[in-house]
Amino acid sequence: MAASSLTLFTTLSIMAVLVKADPPGLILTIVNNCPFPIWPAIQPNAGHPVLESGGFFLPSLSHRSFPAPATPCEEPDHH
Repeated sequence: MAASSLTLFTTLSIMAVLVKADPPGLILTIVNNCPFPIWPAIQPNAGHPVLESGGFFLPSLSHRSFPAPATPCEEPDHH
């Protein structure tokens, strides 16, 4: 009986942590599969933050990942 109580407690504890955990934010990844370097540019809408200084050098056959900013749609009360 004690083993099943411990298992139940452990399972419920893990579920509580998973339910309470914040989901990871959106990560944008730009991949350059070209045989030459590229310079991706990022232009935000008015009033939104500039990502990655507006653009960057991306060597051939490489990638770069960065977090996207949160939007009002990502707030818990706006679903």
